[in-house]
Amino acid sequence: YIMLKDFPRAEEQARRIIAMSPRLSFGHVAMASVHEARNNIPRAIDAVRSGMQSDPKDPQVAMVLGGLYMRQRDAAAAMSAYNEALKRNPNYAPAFYAKGSLYELSGNKKEAVANYRAALAKSGNHVPSLNNLSYLYSQGMGSPKEALQLAVAAYKLEPGNPAIMDTLGLALLKNGRAKEARSLLEKSASVLSKNPNVAYHLALAYRATGDRARAIAEVRRALAMGEFREAAAAKSLLAELSSTRR
Repeated sequence: YIMLKDFPRAEEQARRIIAMSPRLSFGHVAMASVHEARNNIPRAIDAVRSGMQSDPKDPQVAMVLGGLYMRQRDAAAAMSAYNEALKRNPNYAPAFYAKGSLYELSGNKKEAVANYRAALAKSGNHVPSLNNLSYLYSQGMGSPKEALQLAVAAYKLEPGNPAIMDTLGLALLKNGRAKEARSLLEKSASVLSKNPNVAYHLALAYRATGDRARAIAEVRRALAMGEFREAAAAKSLLAELSSTRR
């Protein structure tokens, strides 16, 4: 019903689920989905809160609440929701991952690393944590060798994921394996063509393999997309390549 934008029927169906299973959070989350589809985030939050009261042991409903707060750009409330998820289940890896992502967004890489590590301590195959921790290690928060080990582990679990190809490509670059990195990053960029970070990483691979012309073209393409996480480094790379060109 939501996909058909038949919101009255979707809401009616959610009410039926709540009536049938009043002690479970599922119906309330379904109701929240209806409100979210209508772009009414406050009502969606109220619905999820009702679900949290109905099912005080479910960590997933707290995660949904955190996601809704992120829609409102309320990082503090989202963090509180993720902490609530961990109170409900201290072994819930996705909650540690979500906290790590929030810390990473705020620039607190140390706490991000700690939470990604905590997620992996609970679930060693949690791909998002493997991926993000590898990236941070490639950025100097750990060793290049560890970054590569984590990225390889993530890639083995999801070999078709272009975001993981990007992370593995970067880790390969940091370990001096530029040709392998270039191949993977080209595949990633062909799918994530509008991701400036991937374009920048590909530019690094082109530079490392001696292809200055392509490196310049790719880093310019990255910068043309607007601000992004590694924009300052990309500008420095372009200046370096342009200077070398002369």
